[in-house]
Amino acid sequence: MSNSADIRDIQVLGDLKNAFGRFGEDVLQILASLQKEFEEIQEKLQERQDHWQREIDVAEDRVHAARRSLSECESSGYYDEEGDYQAPNCSSEEDEVQETEKHLAECEVNLETVKQWRHRIESSIADFQNEIHRLSNLASTRTGSAQAFLANKLEILNRYISGSSSVVGISALQGQSKNDKLNKDSPEPSNTIDYSANSLASILDGIGLNKKQFVTPEDMVILRDALKKGSPSLASERIESVVGIEDSICFTEENIRGVVQEMLNYLPPRLADSLPKLKIGLRSMKNGGSYGRDGIVFLNPDKIGTDMFRFRKTLYHEMMHWVHLEGPQGYRDLVSQHYERRTNGEATVQIPDYADGTIGKLDQWYEAYAGRIYEHQKETELGSEVPTRYIEFLAFSPERMANLWNDAHFRETMKIVLQGVV
Repeated sequence: MSNSADIRDIQVLGDLKNAFGRFGEDVLQILASLQKEFEEIQEKLQERQDHWQREIDVAEDRVHAARRSLSECESSGYYDEEGDYQAPNCSSEEDEVQETEKHLAECEVNLETVKQWRHRIESSIADFQNEIHRLSNLASTRTGSAQAFLANKLEILNRYISGSSSVVGISALQGQSKNDKLNKDSPEPSNTIDYSANSLASILDGIGLNKKQFVTPEDMVILRDALKKGSPSLASERIESVVGIEDSICFTEENIRGVVQEMLNYLPPRLADSLPKLKIGLRSMKNGGSYGRDGIVFLNPDKIGTDMFRFRKTLYHEMMHWVHLEGPQGYRDLVSQHYERRTNGEATVQIPDYADGTIGKLDQWYEAYAGRIYEHQKETELGSEVPTRYIEFLAFSPERMANLWNDAHFRETMKIVLQGVV
């Protein structure tokens, strides 16, 4: 029996892999929107509770004042010349006490009503959070695993069809363990990786993006798919250690590994495999995350909370520090030269809306923090927040991606940054 297969069209597997990616991204965007809605509802309930508590405080002061006035009125009686006691007319003071006590009681009822509804609504939100947690795991981890699996199968089939490998039969497709990874060439020394614009240009030309004056959200979905690698490095092999929170919406170990895999899907395997293995932990700090060299990443649950979009964006950001600072010098030179050219002649200033002492050059970055300059920073590392801020683009909704890409200043820098992931 022949050990070969009559394979005619494998595009359907590629389409399925891309569909998994779009499904995962769409679900995570929807969950992020839902989470934002939940937080807004809880904020409004807190505002109403605070409002009625303030009203009670004011009403209590008015009750005390009314009672004092009544007491003063009642003590103002006197005896006339004939020795008869003349009681004062305190009817208005009595009415004021009754009115203020009635108003206080109404405020207390309203506060109790808000507390009851807040408890019911937050209990319902907490129940629904469990469903969000399961959907988040599905979208961020399971779809990533499915994509990696299909990418490996596509690689086998492409090699089979092209005849570039020895006989690959049906057994190769069926027998590969889910934890197996295709053999790759030995990691190429990082200083020999070419970060020219040629490969990025070919990708953009291939999907027709360079010819478009204005792009659509659909174009951005296609761009994300085109940037993903067919056989990416696997998170299970690039993560040395990870600390998660079991009952968290965002910070489960499974979610962290899933988002790392999302980012790895964009990186050239030879580049990812040349970097230090990731050590990911949790820490309270003033920022949402930090990168400490040698693959050490910290995330801040207190700052990020239950915002799944911010969680993904922050992990993309810190992993790009990993790529930029630990990868080839050629990429750092490319970024710093772009930074110097864009900001030439600009003064170093305080970055608006950030803590005192956060300085940089504002230029026309889409987000001012991209221009940050650190104290004692080397000239060759200027612009270190440019790739990290701009890579967050890949975590945005297709609508926001299209709006940004249609801005010439953004697009210029984004193309520089993307040369590090092609």
